[in-house]
Amino acid sequence: MRVVVVLSLLAACGTSSTSVPPANVATASAPTAAAAPDVGTPPACEPWAPEWPDGQADRVAFQDPATELWGYKTKAGAIALPAQYEEAWSFWPGGFAAVHLPAKDVTDPRHPFAFIDPVGKPIALAFLFDNGPDYYQEGFFRITAGGKHGFMNDRGQIVIAPQYDTAWAFCHGKARVEQAGETFYIDKTGARTAAPPDAEP
Repeated sequence: MRVVVVLSLLAACGTSSTSVPPANVATASAPTAAAAPDVGTPPACEPWAPEWPDGQADRVAFQDPATELWGYKTKAGAIALPAQYEEAWSFWPGGFAAVHLPAKDVTDPRHPFAFIDPVGKPIALAFLFDNGPDYYQEGFFRITAGGKHGFMNDRGQIVIAPQYDTAWAFCHGKARVEQAGETFYIDKTGARTAAPPDAEP
């Protein structure tokens, strides 16, 4: 769930390197994981944008009325990450959230979004899709670095490092990618695999 005017977590099928705001930790430390709430079942081969209740990973997004920037507080109200982001999405139970980086930290306008952990440490730049961070699909988000694309799982772990020139979202356990002019399919470990029967020629 987008925390701003009910912004939706974007994505489905995403590039560049940028500096990320400092991990400003005020009075809160990294929380421990809790059981995830029931927000439905991800559909097969379709993007999913669940509306997580505020407070996952003990982080609640807030907006500073003076600057209109966004940050995160703990559920107890302590400021964990000072307001510094253009937009801020709810944290996932896996302990990460998507944010819209401040203009000063965006080095490539094609990729102004990033995934951060509960203490503000950047995990990866989010693949830009539909004017926002990539949607979740079949266990992964697309990420980007240096013009290459890879995949991050729903625990905020980079499973397949950015290395592809183009990457499509996973469907039935396979993702189409392009590298050095060659198009092929990979499985969820990044290993090459056979194309599905209905694959595009």
